[in-house]
Amino acid sequence: MFRYFGSILLLVLLAIILQQFLPAITPLASARVLPVALVFLCTAVTVPAPVMLLLAFCCGFITDLENAVGPHGGDALIYSSPVEQLPFGYSIVLYPFSPASRSSFTSSSSSSSSISSAVTSASVATLS
Repeated sequence: MFRYFGSILLLVLLAIILQQFLPAITPLASARVLPVALVFLCTAVTVPAPVMLLLAFCCGFITDLENAVGPHGGDALIYSSPVEQLPFGYSIVLYPFSPASRSSFTSSSSSSSSISSAVTSASVATLS
């Protein structure tokens, strides 16, 4: 089990490095792919809650470090006033409250029943 958790931390480190080198997707309004969030959300459903919280702290801390250190870009003519940013630590708080990480706090039977009820209600809504 420790090898699995170690491999998850290694994936997070690789995602951090990859995120620095991925360019913006210009046809999609300069959108960016966030591999750190992707790795966190994919692994949050497979680990117990304490490990998910530790992973959320690590990913949120790294995300805050990346966004707090450098200046914000943008055209000076458009952005004449400084861009407001969230204080340091908000990502650490927001990562554990993502929908995928909530499944770590519930048992597998209750999460599968809630997923099936959500799918059923969505299909009923589309039929009517």
